[in-house]
Amino acid sequence: MRYSRKTNLIFFTIAGILLLGGLVILLSASTVSGMEKFKDSWHFIKHQLQLGILIGLPGLLIFYKVDYHKWKKWAIVFYSLNVLAMLLAFIPSLSVAGTSANRWLKLGPFSFQPSEFLKITLIMVLAALFSSHIGKGNKDFKKTTLPFLIYLGIVSLILIMQPSTSIVVLLAATGSVMYWCSSFPIKKLGIIILIISSIALVYGFTATKLSACYSLGKDEKKYNTCLGGYRARRIQAFFDPKNESLNETYQPKQAKIGLGSGGMIGVGLGQSRQKYSYLPESFTDSIFAIIGEELGFLGSMLTIGLFFMFYFSGLSIVKSAPDAFGSFLALGLITWITIQAYLHIMSASGFLPQTGIPLPFVSYGGSLFIVCLWSLGLLANISKS
Repeated sequence: MRYSRKTNLIFFTIAGILLLGGLVILLSASTVSGMEKFKDSWHFIKHQLQLGILIGLPGLLIFYKVDYHKWKKWAIVFYSLNVLAMLLAFIPSLSVAGTSANRWLKLGPFSFQPSEFLKITLIMVLAALFSSHIGKGNKDFKKTTLPFLIYLGIVSLILIMQPSTSIVVLLAATGSVMYWCSSFPIKKLGIIILIISSIALVYGFTATKLSACYSLGKDEKKYNTCLGGYRARRIQAFFDPKNESLNETYQPKQAKIGLGSGGMIGVGLGQSRQKYSYLPESFTDSIFAIIGEELGFLGSMLTIGLFFMFYFSGLSIVKSAPDAFGSFLALGLITWITIQAYLHIMSASGFLPQTGIPLPFVSYGGSLFIVCLWSLGLLANISKS
């Protein structure tokens, strides 16, 4: 018990460092865009803090104070409401104007991404499912695996329609980790392969399309018309980064320039050049490139190391939780944060196609910031139990 408390303290110390350090990096990365768009270099950091104080912190306190066991019976309700909110985003009058994807829901003066909250509601409903059957020797496919696939399949279908493929990958990976650890006597490997194959199928169609487009030869206009969807263009940009006819090659190229120009110790906090309209989404989808530019290789490795320590120290909460629901809930929460962090880092570094996925605790994004704080509240609740 003494060891677990010490390890839990390490976990929340790391989370605090990521949270406070992330705000500093966000301030540095967003000043130029804030001045250009709103004539206020502090605009984005102020908005992030306002949402954190008004919504994030109260939610964190609620999740910390209310016994987490009470959320188990409400898990399916929260999940259903989340799915409903995602469907409402397809209604033009409720979606945010000017966006090509149906990811944002607007309710009066407020707008948010319902898919971000799946990182709590889906994990909560899966934790409730797995904890209700674990240890009972239940080999019934209908009571365990089938509900898992249905819960994951419903949201995956909606996310692909939005489209938001990167969130599908994130949730499928997180759900698969929870499923694998559920100890059901079912051939889980086949189920995991099925999930991975379903996601790969989307990219398989994309690859087939790319091959067909190559047959058009050097007719650039026909080629780009054939290439069509953003998934195909991003994958093509990944495999053919020197193809300047693709707009999708620009952001990865500028991200690599930022990372490379940082050297060992960086150009200095606040001294990035890429944020001056060179690197798109410098304070959201590409913020790791700004970390590499301003803090160098050492700062980049520190960031990677902190998320690594975040996950493995968080396993102490999973192991010391008083019941199965708490263990599964904690496992899902630390897993989604860690997987998302490394998806962002690998994408910004050129090891994956451009994902458009932000860095937890660091990138600008009100919905993401709120969900990160709420997740910490739940983890603190499980830890204190």
